[in-house]
Formats: sequence, C-alpha cells, structure tokens
Amino acid sequence: AILNKLNDLLKSNSNQLFERVSSLQVELTNKNKEIKKINSELASLKYMALLSSVEILSSCSTIIQQLDGLDGNMLQSAGLDLISKLGPNSAVIIGGIPDEKHKKLLFIVSLGRDLVSRGFHAGEMVNNIAKICSGGGGGKPSIAQAGAKNVDKIDEALKYAKEFLLKNLNN
Repeated sequence: AILNKLNDLLKSNSNQLFERVSSLQVELTNKNKEIKKINSELASLKYMALLSSVEILSSCSTIIQQLDGLDGNMLQSAGLDLISKLGPNSAVIIGGIPDEKHKKLLFIVSLGRDLVSRGFHAGEMVNNIAKICSGGGGGKPSIAQAGAKNVDKIDEALKYAKEFLLKNLNN
C-alpha cells in the first residue's frame, strides 16, 4: 500500500521509484543552490543601496544603518564590500534582524585601515553596541560581528554608534 502511494505521489512505478527519488534529490539540490545564489544577489543589491546614505563625520565616510533580512555571512560581506567602495577612512556599522521568525539582532562593524591605524577596533566597538541590546560579540580590528536579543533597542544602539564615532573621530 505504501509503495503504491509513493508511486502515485512521485508519478512513477515500482521499478523506477529509486531513480525518481534520486532525480528529485538532485533537482532539489540544484534549486537550493539557485535560491542561495539569488538570495546572495538580492542581499548585495540591498546593502549596495546603503551607499546613498553615506554621511561624512569628521572627514570619515560612514554608513550607520539598519538593514534587515541578512544573515551573519551576508552582513560581513556587506561590511567588507562597502568599506572597499568607501575607502580607507571609512566606517560601516549595520544592525538588523536577519530573520523575522527569530527575533534577534546581528550587528557588523567594518572599519577602513586608516581608522584601524588610529586605534579604532571593530571588535570592541561591536561588543559595546550589542551590549545596549543585551548582546555581545567581537572580532578583528577591521571587522567584527555581534548578536543581541533586544530588538526594540536597535535605534538606541545605532545612535550610540554614531555618537561614539563622532566623539572619537574628533579626538
């Protein structure tokens, strides 16, 4: 009975059932790769749109924005790609909710080499930003990531990030 149901479901017969399932697995794998590629391209379009929101703080090009729907890897790519476009005297700070189903936050701080050489540290910055939202993280001097729980405080955290940069860029 089960075999007959599977044959009907997969529009196959008992002799071809294994091949049909195998074929569907390959098709699913290929579709998942396509979806991943499309999502990556969509993410790139989303974060490249942030280039229109560049703000100059004490001669430093900065992007401090909320951008939802990107996972940690995509956020790191965003930070690195945007810094490469903005140049060595730049800072990119992005916070966002990666997935509406799971209410959590991710933050990324990416710094140009001029800021790193001036003593700025992305790992320390992202940790302090995430603490505002009951989170934490860290990383390298040039790029770092953090997670947090309190999504309601994202505006406060991004405001803190801007104030921190303003204060420390002027010193």
